[in-house]
Amino acid sequence: MKKWKKVLLAALALVSLGAGCLVNKEVAAVEKFTFPAEDEKHEGTWLTWPHAKTYGKAYQKAVEPIWVQMAESLHTGEKVHIMVYDEQEEARVHALLEKEGLDMSQVDFLVVPSDDVWSRDTGPMYVRDEAGELRIVDFGFNGWGGQDGVRK
Repeated sequence: MKKWKKVLLAALALVSLGAGCLVNKEVAAVEKFTFPAEDEKHEGTWLTWPHAKTYGKAYQKAVEPIWVQMAESLHTGEKVHIMVYDEQEEARVHALLEKEGLDMSQVDFLVVPSDDVWSRDTGPMYVRDEAGELRIVDFGFNGWGGQDGVRK
């Protein structure tokens, strides 16, 4: 992947993972935002790859085939952006998907340590503002009110 694209992906992920956000509280208080429709044309899908650091190897082994299937299904029609825990996981997942026959030009990776796989809770969230412009938001996910021991 070209260096500028990797830097852009990293910036987008950092923005949406809490290092800042394009939609801050003051803006959110006066503007209305909507999620793009599920069937709306889009550039790609973000996946947070399961790793063994939070729930152990048995969990990873049980659910990883589902993520392989998701990446396999998605990559033929759109980009698949995969957030992995570290560089070691990036190399392992890249080799796994390559072995499965995925067109790796449709897949890119971003190293972002995570404590769960639910991108809808902790990953990039895209909305449209009142002018229809795409924005990235950070909802400040706190583990369902802090009940699940979410790590910061």
